[in-house]
Amino acid sequence: MSASVVTFILSAVLIFTFTFYSTPIRHGDGHEYAIVTQAFLNHFTPDIRPSDISDREDQVEFFVSEGFSRPAFESIKTAVSRDDTIDFGGFFRAKSGLFYGYHFWLYPAYVAGVESIVNHLGANPLAGFQLANAMLFILVIAYCLFMVRTTFIKRFFLAAVFSLGGALFYLKWTHPEFFIASFLFIGFVALYQRSFAIAFPSFALAAIQVVSLWTVFAAIPLLILLRNRINFIDEVKRLSTFWWTWLCCLLPALSLIFNYFNFGKLNLIGSCCTNSSLVSISHLHSFWFDLDQGVIIGMPWLSIFIIIFLVNRKKISSEVKTDFLVAIITAMLICLPLLAQSSVNSGQSVFQRYALYASCPLIAWAGFYFTDILTSKWKQISCLLFAVIYTLAFHGANAAEDYLKHKPWTSFVLEYMPNYYNPEPGVFYARTGHSEWNFYADTAVFYKNRKGVITKILFPINNAEASILKICTGRLTNLNNSPIDFSLGEHEVYGWAYLNGEMLCHGMEFGSGINLSPRYISSLSSGIDFSRQGFPLYVDFISGLSSYESWGRWSDGPSVIIKIKGTLPKSFAVKMVAGAFNNNLGKSVKISIGGISKTFTIDTNELKEYVINFQSLDNITDPIIQINPPNPTSPKSLNLSNDSRMLGLSFKKITLDFLI
Repeated sequence: MSASVVTFILSAVLIFTFTFYSTPIRHGDGHEYAIVTQAFLNHFTPDIRPSDISDREDQVEFFVSEGFSRPAFESIKTAVSRDDTIDFGGFFRAKSGLFYGYHFWLYPAYVAGVESIVNHLGANPLAGFQLANAMLFILVIAYCLFMVRTTFIKRFFLAAVFSLGGALFYLKWTHPEFFIASFLFIGFVALYQRSFAIAFPSFALAAIQVVSLWTVFAAIPLLILLRNRINFIDEVKRLSTFWWTWLCCLLPALSLIFNYFNFGKLNLIGSCCTNSSLVSISHLHSFWFDLDQGVIIGMPWLSIFIIIFLVNRKKISSEVKTDFLVAIITAMLICLPLLAQSSVNSGQSVFQRYALYASCPLIAWAGFYFTDILTSKWKQISCLLFAVIYTLAFHGANAAEDYLKHKPWTSFVLEYMPNYYNPEPGVFYARTGHSEWNFYADTAVFYKNRKGVITKILFPINNAEASILKICTGRLTNLNNSPIDFSLGEHEVYGWAYLNGEMLCHGMEFGSGINLSPRYISSLSSGIDFSRQGFPLYVDFISGLSSYESWGRWSDGPSVIIKIKGTLPKSFAVKMVAGAFNNNLGKSVKISIGGISKTFTIDTNELKEYVINFQSLDNITDPIIQINPPNPTSPKSLNLSNDSRMLGLSFKKITLDFLI
């Protein structure tokens, strides 16, 4: 039995064993992908129906999983059942009246095929995603070991580089990251071998799911040009005579045609979730080198590998250098449309998930020429060992979905050298303030060190003082009690700037608020609907809440603070539709308004209405509502999931009713 066969069998057994014994977990837009997959299983079409959602709800109730939310499924089903025309849970109502997810359907269609086998075996259907990704993993390893024309050692390192090249962190994701990375990797390895019959369809499969990846096809003529300039025209003409090259190049248009036919738009994500202003040098640098989410964080060994290549480039063959140029140019081409994504700090495991796509040309190049660049055995083993240890340090395929907290080294820099880390506003805003940033946010966000001193503030330049007032009701000064000069803001980008230095808030300090957009009109008696994106115009500031979910929001931390505009009478009632997480059940919740405190008890984790009556001596103007969960706890600390948020209470609605 050959070494390749033995390696493949051992790899397949290890991957399948891990997959079968690992708990399925929902990541990112997993509810949407799960429902669309169920739609394919139920009626072989991607339009979703209430019955598709009900089937997933039943599975979540019966089978073991993490991250799937029954209230989320229920909210989506309610929206679909009443024919809402707005986006809800990642779904849009088409001109025909049918509902479709705003991601294209190739990946869930593939997962549906795998899940049908899982269902036939009576196994956990929610494991369909990780099993589908595991099968792709085995496909990539098989391609490396059996279809690449080189020595076994080179083929072994090629498979190892893919395994440790960042894609492993996304093996369990209910998202197409692993799907896309697999086909891009195969496509570029095939390209470096000049195996165009494999490169073309591989690129097509990746680009059908994410149409912006159409840019990868540019790598094919680029490689031909750089390797054989004399015969470039003849080679391109030869390829153009094959019908399958045209078919592969045109297949990604399927998503554009589908969206235009159903919605009158070429791309739903492009029309709702992109901003061309984000395509900048600053964002490009963040993509690759940010300390919290850059490619360098996902695979630092790659940076070392490239440095060794550049140092020894005179000793390396021209083919290796030519293909590096192809890899780096194509990586930049992949980056450009991805930079326009408005979710600068998108959900991720270890590093930016969109950056996984962009790094694939370089990962494939590094694997294909691994032994050509690291010529000694000790260098090869050292690099591989470093990659293994680093991957295990982040728990490999069980890596947490971490996009609302700073990495340990970033926290260290912010603690002791805050001037040296001024990232993209979206990254700092989300990870410090635990809320998604956008261009139109009107609340500043600050970092406070362990001594209780504010050392860094991110603020909108055109609304500096007002944005600071949303996090500090008094004066903001330096330690010498001198007022802060906002004109000294540094690292200006997208209309935002940083203030660095030691600062104090002389007044009530709210901490970092969350983004209140989009704003909508509502009255105090109609209340705040947390199951709706955005907040009423009368809400001036909110902190202590986690990100929006279709059913509402969780509290995250020791207190929830809501500052509102208006005047309350001497008697009023707070009506709250809320639930409690785990060990917050049955314990006293403290709520304070205008210096008056009350306590009440939430006795169930289901959403239920509670009424708390207040009577004051004076009318309260622009009141601050503070709610203290009794025992904020992270699901991770209870071994329930990898969720590290400090959850206490769940909120669906809060209203203020005047009492006579």
